[in-house]
Amino acid sequence: MTVLSTHSLSLRCGSRLLLDRLNLQVHAGEVWAVLGVSGQGKSALLRHLAHLPMPAVFQVQGELNWRDKAPTSYRRAERAQMVAWMPQQDFQPFECTVAQRVLVGRYPHGSTLGWESREDLALLSEALEQVGLKGFESRVFQSLSGGEQRRVSMAAALVQQASLMLLDEPLSQLDWHHQVDLVRLFKPWAAKAGGAVVWVSHDPNMALQFSSHCLALMPSGEHLTGPVSLFRDAGVLSRVYDCAIGAVRPAHFYFPVADDYT
Repeated sequence: MTVLSTHSLSLRCGSRLLLDRLNLQVHAGEVWAVLGVSGQGKSALLRHLAHLPMPAVFQVQGELNWRDKAPTSYRRAERAQMVAWMPQQDFQPFECTVAQRVLVGRYPHGSTLGWESREDLALLSEALEQVGLKGFESRVFQSLSGGEQRRVSMAAALVQQASLMLLDEPLSQLDWHHQVDLVRLFKPWAAKAGGAVVWVSHDPNMALQFSSHCLALMPSGEHLTGPVSLFRDAGVLSRVYDCAIGAVRPAHFYFPVADDYT
């Protein structure tokens, strides 16, 4: 089943071409990592895939479909139930508890804070345990570290039970231990939910280890898509990141090469 698809999708920022005619098909059970240098349009693309309003400086052309239908063909409540979007930064202007922040993810299912169902509370407990924050329900969200807040945001996406998760740098501000714990959730979740995950990563090693497919955005609107095996190549990664990439074999760990470093 095709969960997400684009046809001839192009993205510009002012006069700069970020993405040129992307034809993408994301199927149920797949985990897609979006790679590329900073400023190449990864976050903007993810925002468009979530069918969220774009800043005026961006121009988008082409088709976007969820389960073979345009997002506008669904009611607002249906769209919120289908797609969970985790932004790069989780700004909460008003003080709230961890439980309140996570349960926002239940709004599309008719739940409201103060009237949580048993199912809502069970999902809250399960999600917090999955992200390693069991017992944090009453903690104030704004009192947490940046990494803890990222994990709370991931829990909110999990309880939404959407068929498509769009995650913008979900591993930022996390130490290795919690990065691995979080990224290990992607494939089992996609398989269990019959959905898919698309996530932005600045760490190709994590992306290639825990994803099934990759989409790389490159200069001048170029892009490369395919299974992770296509990207397990120092030459391909050198093109994606516009710098020399070396590899440690047989583990396939990649690193930037600086020949003039002393």
